[in-house]
Amino acid sequence: MHLQKILIIDDDQVDRIRVKRYLSQSELSQNIQISEVTTADEGLQLYADEGGFDVVLLDYMLPDHDGIYVLQKLLWEQDPLATVIALTGHGNELSKVSGD
Repeated sequence: MHLQKILIIDDDQVDRIRVKRYLSQSELSQNIQISEVTTADEGLQLYADEGGFDVVLLDYMLPDHDGIYVLQKLLWEQDPLATVIALTGHGNELSKVSGD
């Protein structure tokens, strides 16, 4: 079975632990490789260095840039077919993404 590479871009350690715990409980957990970074720039660099990931779990609020910046850089400059799941504890940011 194909190893699923997952990149978590989130500056909150507690949130990263929660996500990793949830993923480790999956029946596919043995086929998952998780990488994690705390800033947008680190995430973009690691994505490029690794030649992509199967899924990116992206926090909206990061210390150096917001999630929209990462989406633009990732999808427009690196990989237009990247799979990105946005994570946020702030509902208003999701409204910005959807244009509301």
